[in-house]
Amino acid sequence: MAVNVFTYTSGLVLLALLVVSVTCRPTLEDTHQGVGISSPEKANVAQARSDSVQPKVPDRPVFILGDVEIPLHRNAIRNKSMHWKDGIVPFVVDNDYPDTARATILAGLHEIEADVESQGTKCIQFIPRTTEQNYLRIKRGTGCHSPIGFDPGEDGAVVSTLGPGCEIKGIVMHEILHVLGFYHEQNRPDRDLYVDINETNVAVIRDFYIRNETIIDTMGIPYDFLSIMHYGAYNSAQVKRYAVITPKPKYGRTLRLGQRVGLSPTDVIKVQTLYNCPLDTSHIHSDMDERVIERCDFALGMCNFTTDNTAANYAAKWVVQTEPTSDGPVAGYTNGLDAFLFASLKDEEAFSSIASKEVSSQATVLSTENLTTLKNEINLKQATTTRTPQTTTVYSPLLTSGEDGMVCVQYVIYQKGPSSFLQLFLSGPLLQRQELRNYKPLSHDYWARDEVRIDLGRQAEFRLEFVANLQEGSVAIDDYYVVKGECIYSS
Repeated sequence: MAVNVFTYTSGLVLLALLVVSVTCRPTLEDTHQGVGISSPEKANVAQARSDSVQPKVPDRPVFILGDVEIPLHRNAIRNKSMHWKDGIVPFVVDNDYPDTARATILAGLHEIEADVESQGTKCIQFIPRTTEQNYLRIKRGTGCHSPIGFDPGEDGAVVSTLGPGCEIKGIVMHEILHVLGFYHEQNRPDRDLYVDINETNVAVIRDFYIRNETIIDTMGIPYDFLSIMHYGAYNSAQVKRYAVITPKPKYGRTLRLGQRVGLSPTDVIKVQTLYNCPLDTSHIHSDMDERVIERCDFALGMCNFTTDNTAANYAAKWVVQTEPTSDGPVAGYTNGLDAFLFASLKDEEAFSSIASKEVSSQATVLSTENLTTLKNEINLKQATTTRTPQTTTVYSPLLTSGEDGMVCVQYVIYQKGPSSFLQLFLSGPLLQRQELRNYKPLSHDYWARDEVRIDLGRQAEFRLEFVANLQEGSVAIDDYYVVKGECIYSS
């Protein structure tokens, strides 16, 4: 947990300055069946993943594994001819990108180049193409997918497709690392030493094939749970309530799986090693900690949140939940084994036996018959109890916006109806309390990401309130971030 709270400068914030700008996404998105972590990436590769084999050109068939194009006629990165010569990558960006998307793509290329710079010398160079025969073409097609390494087509272009929704810097960097020669981290031959894969719950099993040493060279570099190339816990889940990939128990329940913020230090070392550059991470600096106003994954408790939990309102409470719930998450979003913030009217002890049976093995998805039986048991217990609607609220501390006043609030929500829902409110010393989000019509049995962008004015004090309206069903949140400026894709 990191919290940066800036000193409020009185007199600079007027209520009239408050403009709430909600995210451009009209609805919550399922973050669990796409490539990597980000839901825009998922949404745009859905069609590509639905076909087992897709021809790229008639004489050059490929598999599309998630966001990776694998030509059938070759192995991969161990073949030195699949590396870009001298680390020089001539590139073009298709002209049909909007200016903002083009700027984001160029920023991603620049950040990779700067991150892997080695002792003042460029290790990878992205140069605008002039007359080079072979080059990287960034294409605005459908979905987010790229070949592994230097693999030009008949026209000399190595094509990385970044369709609408993929123009996020972390996703751009993820795709370009494929082009530089890297598979997903969980495809490593030593993968099973570090994570467990629930193969019976995988929608596309090829996404989780281990690539042996003849294909992937680990270069003696340790497994990196925080790699930009690592999947999240619920990626490619067939039954989205259950995690697909979880860390081995010995690594603990607080470990994060994957991110789309930027290259990890180990990612940097991998690129430098593959392209024979001296190892140098001394210049790596992430602006994430500087931008984060507050964050909490609930691994160590409530962080700086406070609640209105009282003895009189005992039936409705926000609690940090470390065990599976009967009417909500099996586990948190961070790694599929972790804690989360949970609100419910249920007497959880009455349902603990059902919950423990339901998740007796993280490695096995229950059969349809067993799931039906368990649901019937839960429904029977629910039918014997009449509940009065109640609310319970969890409050952030008083926070302060940055110099430009732009703030992004992001989190994942698990809301299983039929009649319980979450509201998000904004308030402050000089701000009128107002609703930012109301999830009343939402009901689903999986984690989904949402975000709210707010323009508060310079150095504004504000507080966030998550209100659970509870009757039948439950509400949970996890991986909560408040950041200055643009949203991040931390998980």
